[in-house]
Amino acid sequence: MRWDGGTSTRQTLIGSWLVARGTAFTRAYSANPVCMAARHDLLTGVSARHHGYWSNSQTFIQNRALRTVPQMLTESGYQTIGIGKMHHRPDREHHGWAHMMNMEELPNFRENDAYLQYLEREGYGHIRCQHGVRPLFYHVPQTSRVPEEHHGSAWVAHESIKWLTENRDRPFYMFARWVGPHPPLYVPQNYLDQYRDRPLPDPCASTSFSTRQTPVTRENAEGLSYQRIREAYFAAITLIDTHVGRILDTLEESGQIDNTVILIGNRFS
Repeated sequence: MRWDGGTSTRQTLIGSWLVARGTAFTRAYSANPVCMAARHDLLTGVSARHHGYWSNSQTFIQNRALRTVPQMLTESGYQTIGIGKMHHRPDREHHGWAHMMNMEELPNFRENDAYLQYLEREGYGHIRCQHGVRPLFYHVPQTSRVPEEHHGSAWVAHESIKWLTENRDRPFYMFARWVGPHPPLYVPQNYLDQYRDRPLPDPCASTSFSTRQTPVTRENAEGLSYQRIREAYFAAITLIDTHVGRILDTLEESGQIDNTVILIGNRFS
């Protein structure tokens, strides 16, 4: 599906629009602070003690007999679609999804990653580090090497909109998952320019951090520009907001929005 580069009508209003029409859980907490473990909590409805993921590991799910949410909904007649960052092991393990188009942060093979295959079809198969260069440059703001139309954040919306417009005869359950705003902050230049030298709030303080993923602060930014890092983070969020807005616009234009439950989780993953 092509996108003409137009701006969603909700680009700057997504948060307020959703809150006005729904409920904001301002004191919600993830059952697990670790990305892969939290995803499997949501997938299975049980904790790491049962599914086996305590960390972002390369192991397989511990109990193959566990029922998953997409599996149960698929069996109940729903179209179940997983799009974007799935974080399954192995990468193409569907765990009950009837349809899955995955976009992993660090795919091992092009054949295992739908987004990499898309880039190859569009003439960008030569691009490496398709979500930004990680070693040595993990916290360095980076300009996307592909146009916004082909950026991973846009691709998740492309695929979501395609399913919403082409498969309307059955109820659906869709997980649309973005890689960003996870570092590296890999964003088209026009989004970076929106926040250039603008005053921005500091991040919330935390009592402790993993020694493996220390966040960038004024004290440890060293040669990096603390201001530029914050600009890139806000730019990455705005990029995702734009394409979430496209999905919401599609739901409204197709008459499905009042018959759709929309859940947006905001966690660093």
